[in-house]
Amino acid sequence: MVEITAALLSRDATELRELLTATVPTYAMNRQELSMPAHTPELIAQFWEVIGWCSHFDGVLVRPDDPDALGQMATLLEEWRTADLRGDGSYDNIFEQLPTRYRVVAFVDDEYVTIADETEGLADPPLCLVYGPSTDAEGVLVERLDVTYLAEVAYQVTESVRFATRWTGHITASPSSLEEALPYLIPGSRRSGSVWLLATRGEASGSARFDLRAATNAAMVSFLDQPGPT
Repeated sequence: MVEITAALLSRDATELRELLTATVPTYAMNRQELSMPAHTPELIAQFWEVIGWCSHFDGVLVRPDDPDALGQMATLLEEWRTADLRGDGSYDNIFEQLPTRYRVVAFVDDEYVTIADETEGLADPPLCLVYGPSTDAEGVLVERLDVTYLAEVAYQVTESVRFATRWTGHITASPSSLEEALPYLIPGSRRSGSVWLLATRGEASGSARFDLRAATNAAMVSFLDQPGPT
């Protein structure tokens, strides 16, 4: 994994905003500026101030400047604890299992919550899943993941606009000759003009399946007509 810096994040976030602006008309028209709270970690604030907010993100991610997110999570966990749906008291110490400092990333159908563990003060903190009583999780109800905050929100942002994208598709390719794109946020991605090949999760190198996003139909057709893209 490339070590993140403010300069690298600025490059990737700016390109991601370019991708969204070029391929998603509703993002281009409705993007809202975000001004992050003063206590927000520097790179997280930098990402959101570049990307902004769009209604497509609602329901997929918690708005990062929402002052009520931690309170909503506390209320949900207290409901899980007091309801004791499993009948075994397994959620009695759920609050003690949480990181000392964290931010809420997403609520997923009241089944689990994604949070970022900011306890260690890392520039790009790791994610944890907090499992709800309707899941199969036992014992450890807060699981640390091998995914970081910035990688997750970049992925969710691009997924949330999939059906609002002008021209999209999939391709299996070995595009080593193409320009590298989004090397930190979505490793393995490539670009050819106004066509982006977003690496799918788990396939960051070699011959892989890519999610195509294009600004125009002509750009998509021209790219696919080139010798060797597939």
